[in-house]
Amino acid sequence: MKEAIHEVLRKHGVFFEEMNDERLIFLFAGTAFGDVVLLCFILYFVMSFLAVLLSVRSDAVRRLHGYRLHEAVIHHVASMASWWLAIAIAVVALLTVGAAVRYSLPSAWQWATTQVLLLSASLLVTVGTVVIATALMRQVSVINGIGGKLPALPALLSVYAIKCAAAISLATLMIGLWGYSQEYSRQASEEALWSEIDDVYLIDFNGAPRVEDLQQAGAELAPLLREASARGDVLLARYVDAGLNRNASLGRDMMIFNEQAARTSLHGDIATAFDSYGVLRRPLLLVPESLKGHPHLSDNVTTFIDADAWSTAVYAEKDSTAFTWEGGDSEWMNRSSVANPVVIVFPDDNIALSERNLFALATQGDVMIRGWEQYEALRRGPTLENLLHDAQPIAEVWASNHRSMKTSLWVYGGGTVLSLLLVLAGSIAVWLAASKVFHQRFRASFVLGLRPYRVLGILAAAEAVVLTWCCWFLWQRGATAREWLAGGAHEGSGDPAMIAMMSVPPAAWWTTLGVLVLFSAPMMYLVLQRFNRTQLIKAGK
Repeated sequence: MKEAIHEVLRKHGVFFEEMNDERLIFLFAGTAFGDVVLLCFILYFVMSFLAVLLSVRSDAVRRLHGYRLHEAVIHHVASMASWWLAIAIAVVALLTVGAAVRYSLPSAWQWATTQVLLLSASLLVTVGTVVIATALMRQVSVINGIGGKLPALPALLSVYAIKCAAAISLATLMIGLWGYSQEYSRQASEEALWSEIDDVYLIDFNGAPRVEDLQQAGAELAPLLREASARGDVLLARYVDAGLNRNASLGRDMMIFNEQAARTSLHGDIATAFDSYGVLRRPLLLVPESLKGHPHLSDNVTTFIDADAWSTAVYAEKDSTAFTWEGGDSEWMNRSSVANPVVIVFPDDNIALSERNLFALATQGDVMIRGWEQYEALRRGPTLENLLHDAQPIAEVWASNHRSMKTSLWVYGGGTVLSLLLVLAGSIAVWLAASKVFHQRFRASFVLGLRPYRVLGILAAAEAVVLTWCCWFLWQRGATAREWLAGGAHEGSGDPAMIAMMSVPPAAWWTTLGVLVLFSAPMMYLVLQRFNRTQLIKAGK
């Protein structure tokens, strides 16, 4: 079936990409939404664990009344949920109805399904944590439980579990902090390029209620765009990253322009080669010197050109760049300038693309118009009046996304500070719990004037487990980007912006692991022993 669909698309000259199935990537592998969801799960875990720890006396009383483990778990979960679960369900229901009225029923259903899955996952995390924590706390006798005493080893394991959760939250926020800061710095270096763009608009589309309406809109819009291009009022600019499957064999980025866009976008020797060619009668292929005569060059070109012939010009690669017009639809944007690309230039009055492909490029933001009056002219069609939603200056779109990146960076910065405090609190809790569990060994070591190396070795091994867990998390977070860059079946599934979003910067590794080592139990021992060693040991009595 899939091959039959592909054959029909090829027969009609439609561009298509078969993306690899990367389920849940955008939920847990790099987006701010995914980070928030993950941090919420960590918060549920920590708060549920603490709630059980603090209710050890109440649980001991329930044990006296014959409460078994599952009954105690039900009591804990019911007391935690209270009215919040009912309120959450009511809010999801109301927002679903509002989305169905405002947008469409399929969109509302998709949104509601996502929220129900998240609520279910949150409930599972909470219940699982309560079961584990309650089982650990029941290791203490009823008498000690009524006295409020926690079991030694389970208490230590509990605070280490909380520290593991704090370590994951720190790693998540460090990834975001370093990734967003690097991306923001790169975008800031391109601000001067976008400041020169004026009176170029990006078309924003509404959703079509039926496929027939979409086909009719494409049939109406494509001729209007061709006429406007012949007048010089349309800029066609499509960026194809070197890593995509179509031109991966070339190892070079590709740009597709019409003449108007090429005059504005090309700089250096490639612009000289374009200007010296003269009047275009058919598509022009601008090739860097190193790719002259490449065996796969024509195969890549025919993927994008609906024409049997084209002209070719070779340019020097010394100072050749092309502006990509990648304004982006989120704060993660592709680079605005690429060096030494393969460039296809269509004549303004002869864009060698089918109506479907030209319409598809317009919906993807690859077709821009000069002036608001051109947008008003396009909306005069019977179908286009409802399909065309708005037109925005592309420079303002880029600037808005750039500001969103800055806002996200501040959020990640604040979250990182809070996660550092959480890790510090977890480390102090680990050391205080260790002082209770091993207080006799600490006492003997201090009385004899020896260092408690054996105890510190046990704590160091536990800290090594935390570090290993954190390293595994960091490695898994970068797995998607590594697969995209490694080639093979996953190659071409992500452009540079997506790869940057899914990557784990090396700085995130070093800062996360450095903080965890600095706040490890042996290091906390070296710090805390300088204050009140006697009281620290007496606390274990």
